[in-house]
Amino acid sequence: MTLEGILVIVYIVLGTAAVKYVKSEIFGVVVEFGGLGELIFKNVIWGFFLDWLAIPVAIIHMLIFHRD
Repeated sequence: MTLEGILVIVYIVLGTAAVKYVKSEIFGVVVEFGGLGELIFKNVIWGFFLDWLAIPVAIIHMLIFHRD
C-alpha cells in the first residue's frame, strides 16, 4: 500500500469519527435505527463525502466547548 492509500484511509476514518461527533454532540442524535452493516456503511459514506466539513467543525467545537 502506498502512502497516498494510507492517507486516504486515515482521512476516511477521521471523517467518519468527525461525522459521528457532529451528529451526537451538535445535532443531538442519540439513536439510529437499521442493521449494523447499513449503519456502518452509512457512516463511512457520510464520513467520506462530508469529511472536509465535519473535521474542522468537530475540532472547533471541541476546542470551544470541551474545556476541562
